[in-house]
Amino acid sequence: MKTGTASGQAAKGRPCWLAAALMTTTLAGLDGHVARAATAHNIAAPAQASAQKFNIPAQKLGDALASFGAQSGWQVSVRADVIRNATSPGVNGSLTPADALSRLLAGTGFTYRLSGGHTVTLVPVSSNITLGPVRVQGQVDTLAALLGSADTEHGGGYSANRVTVAGKLPISVRQIPNSVSVVTQQRILDQNMVTVEDALRFTTGVTATPYGDGTAYFMSRGYTLDVQYDGMPVVSGIQYLPQFDMMMYDRVEVMRGPTGLLQGTGSGAGSVNLVRKHTEDEFVVRGGVQAGSWNNVRPYVDVNTPLNASHTLRARIVMSGQSADSFVHQVHRSEGMVYAIVDYDLNPDTRLTVSGSYQYDDNGPFDYGQSRYKNGKFLNFPRSAFFGSPWNNSSDSMGEGYINLTHSFRGNLIWSTSVIDRYVDTYGLYSYMGGGVNPGTNMSSYYEQSYLGHQNMIGADTNLNYRGRLGNREVDFLLGTNMYQVYTRNLSGSGTPRTLDIFNAALPRPFLPYTSGTDTATEQWGAYAQARLHPVKNMTLVLGGRVSSYWDSRRTILPTRSGTRGQPGVEGKLTPNAGILYDLTSQLTAYFSYSAIFTPQSELTVSGGALKPVTGRQYEVGLKGAFLSGALQTSLAAFQLDTNDRAVSDPNNIRYYVSSGRARSRGVEAEVTGRPLPGWNVYAGYTWLETQYLSDPTYGNLSLQPEEPRHNFKFWSTYQIQNGLLKDVSFGAGLQVSSRTERDYVVWQGSYALLDLQAGYKVNPRLSTTLTVNNVTNKVYWARLPTNYYGNYGAPRSIMAAIRTTF
Repeated sequence: MKTGTASGQAAKGRPCWLAAALMTTTLAGLDGHVARAATAHNIAAPAQASAQKFNIPAQKLGDALASFGAQSGWQVSVRADVIRNATSPGVNGSLTPADALSRLLAGTGFTYRLSGGHTVTLVPVSSNITLGPVRVQGQVDTLAALLGSADTEHGGGYSANRVTVAGKLPISVRQIPNSVSVVTQQRILDQNMVTVEDALRFTTGVTATPYGDGTAYFMSRGYTLDVQYDGMPVVSGIQYLPQFDMMMYDRVEVMRGPTGLLQGTGSGAGSVNLVRKHTEDEFVVRGGVQAGSWNNVRPYVDVNTPLNASHTLRARIVMSGQSADSFVHQVHRSEGMVYAIVDYDLNPDTRLTVSGSYQYDDNGPFDYGQSRYKNGKFLNFPRSAFFGSPWNNSSDSMGEGYINLTHSFRGNLIWSTSVIDRYVDTYGLYSYMGGGVNPGTNMSSYYEQSYLGHQNMIGADTNLNYRGRLGNREVDFLLGTNMYQVYTRNLSGSGTPRTLDIFNAALPRPFLPYTSGTDTATEQWGAYAQARLHPVKNMTLVLGGRVSSYWDSRRTILPTRSGTRGQPGVEGKLTPNAGILYDLTSQLTAYFSYSAIFTPQSELTVSGGALKPVTGRQYEVGLKGAFLSGALQTSLAAFQLDTNDRAVSDPNNIRYYVSSGRARSRGVEAEVTGRPLPGWNVYAGYTWLETQYLSDPTYGNLSLQPEEPRHNFKFWSTYQIQNGLLKDVSFGAGLQVSSRTERDYVVWQGSYALLDLQAGYKVNPRLSTTLTVNNVTNKVYWARLPTNYYGNYGAPRSIMAAIRTTF
């Protein structure tokens, strides 16, 4: 089945209809996807193909194809169960990719169909192949070969050769002068990841912290992360907001450090790119169910089908649901999600993508957690203790619509335009403990609050990308513009605080009318450009910049309505970036990069004006490697990020601010991902981080972000036995190690380690099952340290069984 992809994206559930395409164009992929077109024996390969060096030993065909994809840049698509028992004789020598693939398939019973460019699909030699339109290109790829080449759904591993987080076209991770991590589809499945929080908790350099109401906040390098949805930037789109179920996504890409070229405003932490699943060429149904501790059940179904005989019109629908209690008494959560996408190849050079998604979450009852005794000590109550009210409820619905049109002009010039419309509606009625607990009486203040929120984001992007040659050197130029508007309405009401015994804090369900409300509108526009040049052999020079304008306005609507109050905004702010990469060997690349950032501030000066934006710069140096024919990828980076003009309290005017704060973040990040041996997948990431205020009258020289540990190690690995009596039995293990963390400089916890273990069995090529034990040692730790408000324990030991099928 092909994964001849698309720039598919999600849409929405209600009448927010807009949507228009992220482009996911690119040159070839890793372990393979898409395509259509010709047998190896009677359809010509791309013209002017040059010979390359191949060194692929005899091995299982799936692993041989993965090495071929990494060495050639071609994209190979085939269902894993089809080639499960096939063995390749390997290939060695200087050959064209077409000749190398033919030799690799010799004696296997398979040949391939070519869709033009560098994308092929394996088929049995005996197949009655109906050929689609064959287009033979010279030195550039067809649109079909470009779209979707970074997808990880059929790779079966933990590494990705290409990503889209650093540009509008997929690009080799080794050619990005920044730290990049990818949570692939295989790791999402292996680790039973359900939420974006699950994925980012196991991502190098990222700290994911639950908030207690089903949302979370995410930090990296001392700052809060930004987000993109298939490359479309959204301001404040991931912090403290609900997110779609992970079943909708092919992968999660994270680029750490400033990402202002495409993001615009940002903190310098980096950007998370949530990349949705795309359509495939053939009919396939996937389904499964996860069931585990605390009545946690999550079924899903994923159906892909062509809609016409030529397979130029394809559709995919994904549905998932979850119902789960919690280790905290009374807490319950349920959700339902549906995602649909349609790709239509209007002609070989033009693709239209339309997608939509809707999700409803209900968290009720829920508990924001406990505070501490007023003498600073922890309550030390059981992890199951519930401190909320049985009527606590937080629910939300969200939807998204997306449309994209991508066109290729003679192969090497790609135009793409996208529009996205996304909304989130939230509702809450809850009580919570706050202000600390009297250690002598166990009495604490309890607060009641009602909340109603609506956020609507509309974004658009259009860009041109040229990949070709100037003289005898390859060049890559990107030119584009994008904008977004975010409208937010927040309404809230509150009751009279009460002092209650925390062991008997029974509160009747209140009626809390909304007494406070605000409307906020944020708009950003920007134009960006980037050039990738190769001035000398083995060197890549990356030069880019963005000019951004940013506006923010707000008004009070409750208790009384006021006029709109606009901030001065930012006009024509330039944020440059530059990088240089050098291939030390065929396996190792060194790089250096410089990036600038700016972050608007809403604090006011004594004169009534807004502070000028926070500005900053980052320097990063690193090494990236691809070993074992590209099956194993490594990275090592060191960085220093300085910010200036931060808002600090005006010493002469209470409640006002001046721009004089400075801060520094520096650290080292290392990562290893891939498949060292057939059947063995591994991910490991280590972070050393030091953050510090350099100039601040309130915080002095304290840590900029004490919730992020100085040392953090994350590991996950699985191995499937390849031969013998235990063939197809798999084992897995995960480890998270964190050094000391603090919150608000008043409470801390020491280092801790969490161990997960897994066993699995592939019953047949279409059916597999796993059993996972999380937190095997039942370690007691804080997922979010309690201060006077909101503390949450991490989950105790739990089990999760999963069964998955494909047909």
